Amino acid sequence: MNGACMIPPSENAPESRSRPLAVTMRDVAEASGLSRAAVSLALRNHPSIPEATRQKVRDAAARLGYRQNALISTLMTNLRRGRHESECPVLAWLSSAFHDQQRKIRFYGESERGALDRAAQLGFSIEVYPMPGFAPVEWARTRRILLARGVQGVIFGPQAALPPDIHPWLAPFAAVALGPSHGDARLPRVQSFLYHSCQAALARMGKVHGPRIALWLPIGFDERTEHAVLGAYASHWLHQGRTAPEVHLRDKIHPGEFRAWLERAKPDGLLCVNEEQAEVVERHAPAFGGRIALLDWQPGSRWPGMDQFPYQIGQSLTDLLVAQIHRNERGLPPYTKVVVVEPGWRQAGEQVEAVPVRAREASPAFVSGQAFQAAEDGSAGS
Repeated sequence: MNGACMIPPSENAPESRSRPLAVTMRDVAEASGLSRAAVSLALRNHPSIPEATRQKVRDAAARLGYRQNALISTLMTNLRRGRHESECPVLAWLSSAFHDQQRKIRFYGESERGALDRAAQLGFSIEVYPMPGFAPVEWARTRRILLARGVQGVIFGPQAALPPDIHPWLAPFAAVALGPSHGDARLPRVQSFLYHSCQAALARMGKVHGPRIALWLPIGFDERTEHAVLGAYASHWLHQGRTAPEVHLRDKIHPGEFRAWLERAKPDGLLCVNEEQAEVVERHAPAFGGRIALLDWQPGSRWPGMDQFPYQIGQSLTDLLVAQIHRNERGLPPYTKVVVVEPGWRQAGEQVEAVPVRAREASPAFVSGQAFQAAEDGSAGS
């Protein structure tokens, strides 16, 4: 028998015919009374299928135990769009009109580079597009371009203002957001653990300067971060069983008002959000120059503070988005997943390893103006 060894089956071995057969899309189609094409579109949450029909298909799939193969679904999506298998699947980063200025800020620039680098490691590429305005025609235009480019997932950049009826727009895409505040659309998102950041900074400062640490918190920052720092500050003092020093809840300093606040609060130290605030404090209250810490520390800063690890936040954005794609999750999910990256304490003057130059070189040019028009022209002809 050509050297082959015939091994008789064990009496205890289960017969192959007793194994349950995998549920196929054909089974789901028969159970829901639809074509396989319609079932395929419904399972991909395609807007051409009415929501009631999509729910009917999801119910049938759940009842039968149907499970999609994420890798095959991704491959078929690329084939449908005419994308060669050697091309990287595309993700989109939607950023504000002030993208170039935002990238100069460490948090935004490094989070974007972290997302780009992580995408490359996972076999994806990221293209940066301008955030549409409030006009529905602008959102429709951007959606056409992203679909023509074969975009599978969208990252909404910092402080993205989303329209209230974003749900249909999101239907073909996986989507995540950078930061806590994105209107009524509660997207899956990655953000700094600002609550812990504030409490950790207060504890550190209390050991060095004394227990009475006050807080200067800009109103705009407090609103954008959903009052996480203010809540942590109140909780810290409640846990201490002491009355908290009054918070200086102002966007800018008015010298007389600021000095009056310091006189009332009588703090041992002062917690600020960033270096700009610390410099203002140093000008108007030089005695506090050595008793300041920052919630958003920068490499080489003259003050200690909390490093929010923006590069790692960007990596986590891509991880969260790609996980959705692999699970075939599209559109706004039924519940919101939030990933927080825990910060770390840094000393004054401390340096950190720079983001690799290759990440900056890999950053795509911001698509705007004529380039964006060319992209739309290309989508119209595809």
